[in-house]
Amino acid sequence: MATPNDPIQAAFETAVLKFKNDVNDAEIYDKISQATSVDHVYKETKKLQAEQAKHGHLRHLSKIDPYLTRLNDYSDAIGVFVQAKPDILALIWGPIVLLLQWANVLKASFDAVVDTMAEIGNALPEFKQAALLFGRNDRIGDVLLLFFKEIIEFYSIAFRFFRLSRWRYVFEALWPKYRNKIKVVKENVESHTLLLRRDTQSEDIRQQHELRVRALEHFDITDSTDRRQEYRSIMTDVRPERYDDKLHWVQSRVCEGTGRWLLKTPAFTEWLDGSDKSKRCMWLQGIPGSGKTFLSTTAIQSARGRGKALFIFLTYTLADRTSALSVFHSLIFQLASQDEMLQSVVCQSSLEVLRNNLEAAEKLLSNLVLACKEPVYIVVDGLDEIGEAQRCLLVQRLMTLLDVLEGLRVCMSSRPEADLKKCLASQPKSTLRVDAENSGSIQVYVNTWTEDWLRGCHASGEFKSEIRRLLSPLAWKSKGMFLYANVVLKCVEFMDNISEIENELRVLPESLNAAYERIFQRISSLDPYAKTKACKILGWIACAPTPLTLREIQHALTIRTEDREGKLPLQINLQLDKVCGPIVEVVDDCVQFVHFTVKEYISSPRLVECIDIWESTLSLATCCIAYLCQEHHDPGLLEEEISENALGGKYVFHEYATTSWLELVERIISPAAPDAPISHDLIHPLGMLLEDRSNPKYSGEIESEKPAIKALKAVSPDLHELLAKAIQFRQECSASQHKRQQGSSWINLDPLTISHTSVLIHETVDSLLDCQGSPSCYQRNCDGCLLRKIYGARPFNCSFVYCPRRRLGFETRNERQSHEKYHDRPWKCSIPTCEYAHGGFLSRRMRDHHLAQYHQTRETDQIPRATQPDPDPDEIQPLLFDLIQADNIDAVRLLIPFWKPLRKSSVDRKLLELAASFGSPALFVLLLKEGFGKSFGEGVCFHLGLRWKPTGHPGPLVAVAINHGNTEVLDLFLEYLSSFYIAPGSLHDLCLTTLQEVLKSDSGKVYDIWEKYMNIAESQTKRQEQRGPDGLKYTASRFAQLSTLQWTTGFPDRVQFLLNLWVKKRIVEDMGPIYCGGTLVNVARTNFDIDMAKVLLQGGAEVDHRRSDKYTTALHHAARKPTIEAAEFAKFLLLCGASPELQSLKSKTRIRDENGAKNISEHLGVTWDELVARTKKQRDEYLGQGNINPISEEALSHFARLATSHEDMDPDGRERDLAA
Repeated sequence: MATPNDPIQAAFETAVLKFKNDVNDAEIYDKISQATSVDHVYKETKKLQAEQAKHGHLRHLSKIDPYLTRLNDYSDAIGVFVQAKPDILALIWGPIVLLLQWANVLKASFDAVVDTMAEIGNALPEFKQAALLFGRNDRIGDVLLLFFKEIIEFYSIAFRFFRLSRWRYVFEALWPKYRNKIKVVKENVESHTLLLRRDTQSEDIRQQHELRVRALEHFDITDSTDRRQEYRSIMTDVRPERYDDKLHWVQSRVCEGTGRWLLKTPAFTEWLDGSDKSKRCMWLQGIPGSGKTFLSTTAIQSARGRGKALFIFLTYTLADRTSALSVFHSLIFQLASQDEMLQSVVCQSSLEVLRNNLEAAEKLLSNLVLACKEPVYIVVDGLDEIGEAQRCLLVQRLMTLLDVLEGLRVCMSSRPEADLKKCLASQPKSTLRVDAENSGSIQVYVNTWTEDWLRGCHASGEFKSEIRRLLSPLAWKSKGMFLYANVVLKCVEFMDNISEIENELRVLPESLNAAYERIFQRISSLDPYAKTKACKILGWIACAPTPLTLREIQHALTIRTEDREGKLPLQINLQLDKVCGPIVEVVDDCVQFVHFTVKEYISSPRLVECIDIWESTLSLATCCIAYLCQEHHDPGLLEEEISENALGGKYVFHEYATTSWLELVERIISPAAPDAPISHDLIHPLGMLLEDRSNPKYSGEIESEKPAIKALKAVSPDLHELLAKAIQFRQECSASQHKRQQGSSWINLDPLTISHTSVLIHETVDSLLDCQGSPSCYQRNCDGCLLRKIYGARPFNCSFVYCPRRRLGFETRNERQSHEKYHDRPWKCSIPTCEYAHGGFLSRRMRDHHLAQYHQTRETDQIPRATQPDPDPDEIQPLLFDLIQADNIDAVRLLIPFWKPLRKSSVDRKLLELAASFGSPALFVLLLKEGFGKSFGEGVCFHLGLRWKPTGHPGPLVAVAINHGNTEVLDLFLEYLSSFYIAPGSLHDLCLTTLQEVLKSDSGKVYDIWEKYMNIAESQTKRQEQRGPDGLKYTASRFAQLSTLQWTTGFPDRVQFLLNLWVKKRIVEDMGPIYCGGTLVNVARTNFDIDMAKVLLQGGAEVDHRRSDKYTTALHHAARKPTIEAAEFAKFLLLCGASPELQSLKSKTRIRDENGAKNISEHLGVTWDELVARTKKQRDEYLGQGNINPISEEALSHFARLATSHEDMDPDGRERDLAA
């Protein structure tokens, strides 16, 4: 029995209190407290089975008998060794009843709970033997406490799942996560069982307490990280359209005071409330340009205050690429974006089906809505801007969901098209006619615009009064059309004189088309060159498959079919509004019409000088092809030539031309009848493309007929074959994760050399973008800032070939890296010979399905050993890889005896590396105990106490754990090595060997673990014995060798970690002056860190150190790099007394003639010779002030401040006096 103030008793009570706090529900805890024995559980399960029998779905509750039996033995054991109070016993029995009752809603959930209890019951030990085994051993209570914590941890995990408000709708998707965490509890139980022996020590129990906490924490961290990675990878692969930018853009243009009428309308408030089923669908109808999109944003804002608001802004510019499926994709990922539970549901869906199957997407969205506690609002704007078939299909699917989902509300806006009326005829809905209600809002807008515009006019009061009078009927004339009012007012903005404005407003246009006609008349009255340019731009905007940017249009206007050189004429910025008037606008860098009615008007046959869309498509296609045939896209270009072209702006049109030329050509050919002639204006450029850009290394194949280009076959079989290959290549890219990098095999699947050239351009431009785009960079006009000026603020394009962000990239390299990592497929097949061992899958579900289907993965832990036949010898090796990858300890343990007769040391190594990469500490220890690493030095035993002297080096295995961030295995392994690794100095040598891997990890946790065991290694062996007097300097220098320093370049945290090690380990003191001098040269070759240089100079390094006159000094190395860091480092060395004249006998280039020295004025504002003279003067003046040691901390810190501060340079180049 427990004694008063017994710490074990107190620990039991603390565990009870923690569980009670986690439950945080008095009613549930009262129900738990009613059960204090196994009899109560049996009584309740009989009731449950009787209820199941009534409904005809009796389940096998006998499966939990072993669990109840072991728990009964356990409750008897704690009654002997601990004071078993009722609240402790209640936590053993009460949750069982509640879990079974909660899970009884679904057959699958009930079976899952029963199976889980059965598995834990099988893992629990025979507690009856505990008393006999331990006798009066005081440690039994602590061991029983471990089991108690695991039992209530199992209950806590299950409670968290079944207390989710709508768990029944997402059981299949979410239960696997909770089941996997319960498996961690089961493994902990199995590990605790080893403590039920007489010789168990207190330290063993303490370690188990720590390990169980670490195991659960590790699961939470890795599961959350893996889920996010899976979700982002799936989202990147599906590529759902995001409308956040469009929402923000529309909201930024909303005139204050407009749209208030909607908020007061009963139909709208009833839609928000949703209690009336007939009012959960709302249709905002209206004529074109009546402000429906702006009202949609009002609906979105109102919905956000009540639930989850999902929104879609459909547009004519993307009509060809918009489908009901793509809309559902966007809705799915919007809804799941901020909810980890919903992200788990997405991850458990079948990606291949989701990507291509509308029914699957509809079902997934339905499940997500069901799983939400709050109502879900869907707002779809611009239904009439996409194709009739797709919009009808979309409406039908949304209405189907609306009928079955009580928590859903749908708002749509469009013109009252006949097909939409038919689709919605039988649907209960509220219909609001926008143009009949918004005249007041239009008046507010006109008044606001008028006053804002007049404030900027330097005109008389009489003129302002006249303008107000002329605009007074505009709102009435608009007849509910915001667009009409906006176009008229924008026309006023573009006029140059007062009389012209008065003439424009005296007779307002009668309609929107009349307003467009006035604008088009102004374009027609331009001089022939300007008119041609305006019509070409309007035609390109109308036909472009993807909207062009302003920069791309400006570049495309300079391209001529006959121009093969591609020289860019001097250009001024294109003033689009002056050329085309107020019917075009720039949204998110892309040029588009202010409304889809503009395209309808300019292409209308009723217009005398209408824009021919087919001719415009031909014009843009030939422009793209001519551009790709120009010299700047020759496949044999050198890196220097590509750099020069890039800085000259010749690749502004590159991404658009490479991604759009083929689609434009298809649009030209496809409408033609098979026997219709194809324009020579297209045949000629295509012939040029075939002649100049054919890929001699092409290795692809045409897998099927391409009907879109069938008309071309009779005209030119060669061109038909080229386009067929190009289409095949595009299909291949769309289904793959091809990345633009040299040496990629996919490049030769392209029948043209365009992909090869694109890779070169991408890598070269990327290398030029080294600066941070800061104001100081712009002042120096560096290459990176020049590229930003030419190509825009988002120059970091995605490296993956078929990604939308390939053309419109990111502002920073970090943003792109964050995006690109989700293109990766991190879930690899564990069979080394499988093609997916490297390619991988987007989610664990896909990987697991693949293993089950193609590699016959066995759920060994679910089948009693006695019922399993011995595995086939040929299957054992791949099965081991599967099971280790899955961290299935029990199954691995069962399979090892069959592997031992077949084992090979090389395969053992791979299996152990796999465990070090992904496995848990328990699995890793199991493999070590089985001797998997014995042949190369990792054979370290834990509980068994067996030891041997290692025959190899464990460095590669430690490196694997570091590289994969498996810090738990790393810590555990180094701990064992520090205890059992016998060879003198071996652990110290191991830590030094893995230093570079530690640096590359960029992990503070890895840094801490490594440093901890480095300290242990140094304490185990005396420094002189460990390294020997002759090897002391060499060993110290390994902390500072070139191969280590090179991994710190561009990574300040790595530099700081290494520098701290130098100080803590007295590295510089041990190296001596010669090694310090060599390290100073290495710093000048890598990271240019002035703090490192200071430490080395104080350690005795000569500032002009070199091994002989054949070698190069640190200053010479620094002068070679044209970067700000190298320039400041060179300045520091000159201040420290480095000679600018020393030259290597191997080098013909003097220091002043190196690239960095010649261009140093870009960074420091002075030439090299001026810098040399100035630093000499500053050094002499400072040291001449008194008895100052030039390598003292004070002197070196002063020189460092001078080197990194540019305040000694006046804007006119005169030196400031900072010597004092």
